Amino acid sequence: MNINENEYVFVNFTELTSKEKEIVLIWRNDISIRKWMYNSSEIKWEDHIRFIDSLGERKDRLYYLVKRNDVSIGVFSLLDYTGKEGEWGYYLAPEYHGSNLGVEFYYAVLSYCFTYLKLEKLIGFALLSNVGANSLNRLFGFVSQVVTKDGYDEQYNSLFLSREIWQRSIVNDKKIKRLLKLTQNKV
Repeated sequence: MNINENEYVFVNFTELTSKEKEIVLIWRNDISIRKWMYNSSEIKWEDHIRFIDSLGERKDRLYYLVKRNDVSIGVFSLLDYTGKEGEWGYYLAPEYHGSNLGVEFYYAVLSYCFTYLKLEKLIGFALLSNVGANSLNRLFGFVSQVVTKDGYDEQYNSLFLSREIWQRSIVNDKKIKRLLKLTQNKV
C-alpha cells in the first residue's frame, strides 16, 4: 500500500517496480551512503532482491522508498517494529545531499512515524563521525548518548525520540518551520 503524507508518498519495498529496486540498490551502494551503514559492503543485485522478497513475510520490518512530487528522493526503514516503537534508519538519495531537502525529508518521515504509524517512540543509531545526521538528530529533539555497539569498532550515538516530545516541541518549532520553507520547490 502506498501512503500519502502531504506531497510525500511512502512506497513499501514489497511493491517496488524493477526500476525502483534498481534505483534503491544504486543509492545503497553509493559510497556516500554505505559508508554510514552497519554493513558498508556493496550489496549484489541477487542479495538485494532476496532481501526485498523476504520483507513480504516479515511484520517486524518496514522499508519504504520515499517520493516527493512523484520523484524518488530517499529510503526509510523501521526495524524491530512492534507497532508502538521501532529502530529507524533513513538516507536521502545522493543527488540531494547538500540540497536542504534533508530537513524536509526528515520531518516528513518523522511525521509519518508519529502520525500515520502512531509510534510512541523511535530509537536509532548514528555513527559519531556522521556529523550531518547527528546535527539533524539534535535539531529534531532526539536524546542521544555515545555507545559502542557489539561487534562494531566505531562509536555511535544511541538515539531516542518520543511522540510526546515530537508533538510538544518539534511540530511547531520556529527554526524547523523556517528551514522547511527553504526547501519549497526543491523537487
